[in-house]
Amino acid sequence: MHPIYEDSDALFSIYKSLFESNPDPCYALDQSGKFIIINKRAMDITGYTHEEFSKLYFSDIVAEEYREHINGTFIDVLKNGTRKSFEVAVNHKTGKRIELYVTSVPIVVGGEILGVAGIVRDITEKIQIQRELERTKLELESVFNNIDVCVWSSDFDYKQVFQVSSACEKIYGYSQEEFKKNPQLWKGLIHPEDRDQVLAMQSKLAEGHTINLEYRIIDAYGNVKWLSSYTTPIFDESGQVIRLNGMVADIQQQRVTEEKLVFMAFTDELTQLPNRRRLEQLLKESVLKADEASTKLGILFFDLDQFKWINDTLGHTNGDKVLKKIAERLQDIVGEEGIVSRVGGDEFIILLQDVSSIELVEDKAQTLIDEIVQPIILGERSYVLTASIGISIYPDDTRDPEKLITFADQALNAAKKDGKNTYKIYQTDFSEDIVRKLDILQALRQAIKNNESLTLHYQPIVDDKKIVGFEALLRWNDPTLGFLSPAEFIPIAEESGLIIPLGEWVVRTACTAFNELYKNSEYMPYLSVNVSTKQFEQDHCVSKLKKILEETNFNPENLKIELTESIMMKDVEKIIEKLNQLRASGIGVFLDDFGTGYSSLSYLGVLPINTLKIDQSFVQNINDSAQEAIVRTIILMAESLEKGIIAEGVEEVGQLEYLKNLGCQHFQGYLYSKPVPFEEIPNLLNKEIHK
Repeated sequence: MHPIYEDSDALFSIYKSLFESNPDPCYALDQSGKFIIINKRAMDITGYTHEEFSKLYFSDIVAEEYREHINGTFIDVLKNGTRKSFEVAVNHKTGKRIELYVTSVPIVVGGEILGVAGIVRDITEKIQIQRELERTKLELESVFNNIDVCVWSSDFDYKQVFQVSSACEKIYGYSQEEFKKNPQLWKGLIHPEDRDQVLAMQSKLAEGHTINLEYRIIDAYGNVKWLSSYTTPIFDESGQVIRLNGMVADIQQQRVTEEKLVFMAFTDELTQLPNRRRLEQLLKESVLKADEASTKLGILFFDLDQFKWINDTLGHTNGDKVLKKIAERLQDIVGEEGIVSRVGGDEFIILLQDVSSIELVEDKAQTLIDEIVQPIILGERSYVLTASIGISIYPDDTRDPEKLITFADQALNAAKKDGKNTYKIYQTDFSEDIVRKLDILQALRQAIKNNESLTLHYQPIVDDKKIVGFEALLRWNDPTLGFLSPAEFIPIAEESGLIIPLGEWVVRTACTAFNELYKNSEYMPYLSVNVSTKQFEQDHCVSKLKKILEETNFNPENLKIELTESIMMKDVEKIIEKLNQLRASGIGVFLDDFGTGYSSLSYLGVLPINTLKIDQSFVQNINDSAQEAIVRTIILMAESLEKGIIAEGVEEVGQLEYLKNLGCQHFQGYLYSKPVPFEEIPNLLNKEIHK
């Protein structure tokens, strides 16, 4: 037996990890059936929070028709210690029904059953599929059982009809007597477009083959119908065909249903445009035609900018109205030159055919961008939307239809990064950028997990006489990728969500280091760390910061966090609440890169922020009259709002003097020191600053 079985703490950690990280929902109930613990997956699937679960009994969320059975099962497991597996339906917090497969086992401690634990598998989709299959089966059986089949028998040359059932009249519109009087009647009813094919197949009967055909007729009333015909030859003892027996079924409704299903499978329900599946078919067909005609194809990957705001603000019903209007506009603009498809959400792909030059594709893209901005009226208000487009060209960029769409998507991403409301033509370095982005993401995930290759450097903040604080700046030197600029990997961390654990690592590491500094130095400079907007938006951001300070025993009065102006674009009331919590804890707040974002002066006056940091772009161009006016304004505004001011990026004595004359008293930049490793901080503190 492995030694770990002797270590109860280790075993508990393993079991806890298995429980919490299990991809399936897990729970534990006490003897009364009340939830004791649940894992995150259980919360995700039901919509209830941990706090809400702690007040619920299992029976509270079970669908009414299952409760009696579930109570009996619970008692059985609790009393007899048996393991039970069963299917049950529970109610999501929103009221939605969730079908589950549950395995329940007793919780045994010291030989006593204290409760019941369960692991759950979501079978909602499986049950829905089973029900849908059953419904479809019943529908098909009903259709089949109600089809009237025409049964007939004639001689080989169709000169005499021996037998014809009454159902033939319902199908063809002609009576039994009419068929017997004119055995060739059925041939004249075949649709002209199908007649040659059907009659040509009759020769197979002479060879002894059974033929099964589907073709159209025009009945006695002028109706076009699809029929399924099954004809088999009957032989005499000498091997000669003496008779033909056949069955004919009206499959018109079946054909209509099939065509409808095909339409649904290949058509976007909202806009009635071809969906992605149909587009891929059309693209393959267009590639073949383009090769034959030696022409090009253009793929325009079209995406509305900030469409999520429409859905979030006006609701999905109005969002759907906007999408339908956009679809109509795209079709009007593209016309007969191509195919417009909707591939998901607010994304459309336009396939331009018979393209003679790339310039024509660019012209069409620009036209789309120009026309899409026309206002859309919803109720009494009008809304203007912009769009970004990525373009790829066949065969210039690739001969692979799938890659053609991928490359257009990559070009779309480039257009989004370039400020949106524009188009970009695919370039090979777009693919390289995607690959590098993925490499960085994987390497960063590993670096955070293993706590390796990430370091902090610290740049002093001075009041021209002494160092008053240090800003912690993240550095990453990956073993494979080498040194990476924060400007490259921080956006990737933001997008992927890794900024959350990364930001916590920075705060924890810096606080731990500066505690050591305070123990071994007479100086007490404050510590400033950057907190991303995404990190600050987290509901538990403030509590997590407090927890880190408690764990590192760091004095909150010595910590400042730096936020960017983008926080003001979110829920300002909620932001103010968090900032007040920080201030109540003694943590100071700096507004970083001030002047480059979206600050609203109406909010700036009420935000509990201690200090504004002038962005270095203004400082480096301070000799420009316009930039100098901005810096002067920021300093005067900070003074009037009784907030501190720090100038970033001070590299020259002339800049320093200019800033002093404008009233700025705190500075940060290479004129004083570049960011240095923690080990070099004591040397900086022990030197007098003469700049």
